Amino acid sequence: MLACLPPVEENTNRPILLHLAWVRWWSALAYHAYTLAMGLERIGRHSRIVAPADSPLAARAASAGLAAPEWEGLASSAPHRLLPAVRRLRDAARSGRIAGVFVHTGAGHLASALALSGGRVPLLRVRSDIRRPAGGPLQRWLYASATDRILISGEFMRSDYFDRLGIDPNRILHLPAGFDRRSVAGIDRIDARRRLRSSLGWPGEARVVGMLARYSTVKGHRDLVAAARIVARCDPRARFLVAGPEGQVGRARVEAWVRDAGLADRFAVLEAVDAPLETAAGFDVAVIASTGSEAVCRSALEYMALGVPIVASSIHVIPETVGEAGRLFAPGDARAAAEAIQELLEGSALGDPVAEGLRRIETLYDAERIATRAAEIVEEVARGK
Repeated sequence: MLACLPPVEENTNRPILLHLAWVRWWSALAYHAYTLAMGLERIGRHSRIVAPADSPLAARAASAGLAAPEWEGLASSAPHRLLPAVRRLRDAARSGRIAGVFVHTGAGHLASALALSGGRVPLLRVRSDIRRPAGGPLQRWLYASATDRILISGEFMRSDYFDRLGIDPNRILHLPAGFDRRSVAGIDRIDARRRLRSSLGWPGEARVVGMLARYSTVKGHRDLVAAARIVARCDPRARFLVAGPEGQVGRARVEAWVRDAGLADRFAVLEAVDAPLETAAGFDVAVIASTGSEAVCRSALEYMALGVPIVASSIHVIPETVGEAGRLFAPGDARAAAEAIQELLEGSALGDPVAEGLRRIETLYDAERIATRAAEIVEEVARGK
């Protein structure tokens, strides 16, 4: 799912905040880069994205007026492209045309560090990748000396990722991925619930538990099927839905698990849906069953913004994102997941997870609030330099 912001109007008189995000698929990392750049643009900080020409991120940046293909050389491994790009970035920084550089991937990090070394323009490394930084002298120099701030998408990264690199902890700051609340404006949950049940031939009183994720091992589809089997024995109104693009596991294998569990008449296994936010709005409970790879959990942001309570595995960034907006279970523990699902379906959960989710989006994860914090960091670093 994608929280798209509307296109921006061009204004070339402001210095640019450059975002290097060399990723070829639409991942949580690409989402974070796009949302941050767009949020900065919305608060008046001119931003541009550098991404591979054939990537989904580049396409979205172009449609929003944020593309900067002229800087692609910074991510190149070819000296005849890289060295001129380093010189151009150095000159642009010295002339005031560049206000700061956010590096979201390893590609472009060293080039940016060389170009900005000794100058006044901040270099910020955004870490929203589950992989740990490599060790060695070059990485230690890049992170501990050449980079002004490291912006981590989750607090869980702080000790696990950077203690061994000898970085001043005051230079590691938390900057989570944001969410544009306007992307869910106008979605009516009552209408979404009715349409979803009607489209699947389910009764109006059906209580739908859903998960939208690619069919990959790390997303935990098998655990959801196991949990559904437990819930179904206790709740005849419960129905289950999964949808997403193909992955390593594949839709056909998930369908086989559903048949083996005796749930074929109560479990829809679909390909990727055209309107994921509208589909998710029809859920009574949303499940995130991931067993890993959650440096940014954008699905949790989307479910909270829609007012859908969440049952999620307690892996990586998920606990700090969800908070009291849902219930957590240990990755792979289908029985605990089933108990949490049943608790939310029955309305017996303590507190108000829906209200808490909406509060967290507004106060902690609003895209423009996140962008404002990023702009403050750039200004603080610039003053210090």
